[in-house]
Amino acid sequence: MLARIKVVFSDHIRHHFGPEIRSDELSDTIELMWYRGGREALDLGGEFQEHADRIIRFFMFVAHAVRALDNVPDEAIRQIEASSFNMEAIRTMHLDLLRGDHVYVADQFVTRVVRGQGFGHRLAELVRISIGRIALKECRRDLDWVRKQSGTKINHIADWLASAVANEAPWLSNVDERGRAKKLLKFGSLDAMHAEAEKHMKRKLAAEAAAIMAEEETFADDGGEYRIVRLTTPASLDRESDAMRHCVGHGAYDRYLALDDYLLLSLRDKANRPHVTIQVNHGAIVQFFGKANTKPKPEYRAAALRLLEPFGFVFPSKSDGDHRHMIDYGPPIEFPEGNLRDRLWLGPGL
Repeated sequence: MLARIKVVFSDHIRHHFGPEIRSDELSDTIELMWYRGGREALDLGGEFQEHADRIIRFFMFVAHAVRALDNVPDEAIRQIEASSFNMEAIRTMHLDLLRGDHVYVADQFVTRVVRGQGFGHRLAELVRISIGRIALKECRRDLDWVRKQSGTKINHIADWLASAVANEAPWLSNVDERGRAKKLLKFGSLDAMHAEAEKHMKRKLAAEAAAIMAEEETFADDGGEYRIVRLTTPASLDRESDAMRHCVGHGAYDRYLALDDYLLLSLRDKANRPHVTIQVNHGAIVQFFGKANTKPKPEYRAAALRLLEPFGFVFPSKSDGDHRHMIDYGPPIEFPEGNLRDRLWLGPGL
């Protein structure tokens, strides 16, 4: 059956052969062939249904082989007429041809970026009209351009695009007649895109720093290397908790924020990095911990105590002066409708 189909198929498409035909056109013809000439010429009727799957697979296989030999129609035709397909030879020839095609090289570069970042359709389109457009231009000049690109730079640009989509950046809605973001069409190089990504990141960090400063008021500062800030919001406690690897944040101590006689403080350096977290209750230092509830370094302990001294804050009398991070938690504090955790000191440790 398949042999008869091959013969009739070859006769029906022979008029499509020729030196000027592109293989993709020939492939499209092949995919339609069994619908048109093949079925009518063979007059298969019910017999066709019995062999339909094999027939379809044959035509799809031929079409795939021909499409893989894009721009080499003579080889495609030779293999069709011989009814013999050497797929490894086809693949090798195909890749050799494509590696010299700047369109293919640029497209593969974009595909790797999109897949590597796990981008969906919307972000993939943004990558194509920006990174893809630049890649196509550069690959036309130099096929080795792709190999010279920095993965770190590409990732930074991709992060910027992802951030823009996540936050619905206003520039995304400023598009041309084809729906492409005009901002992305202005970039002529990846360096220019990377510079824009850097600018965006700096603005974002500055905005975050301003927001943090609004939530963390300076409590004590003598102009030295360190200062103490008061943590005043649940978000500021969360950041302190994440940075210091203890449980002052994420709801555990939020209830203290509304109480005037209870302070949650943090020793910061000039880069605003936390080094000691401090809890003061009614003028007494009841918790004084470094990262992961460890004993603070002498330098940090000395700086914190110097800054707190003008306020008269002291450790409970039962504390060991040489181990001031070890706190005697004193009597329980009553909180309305509190559970056992709310009625007892939370210790030892933040």
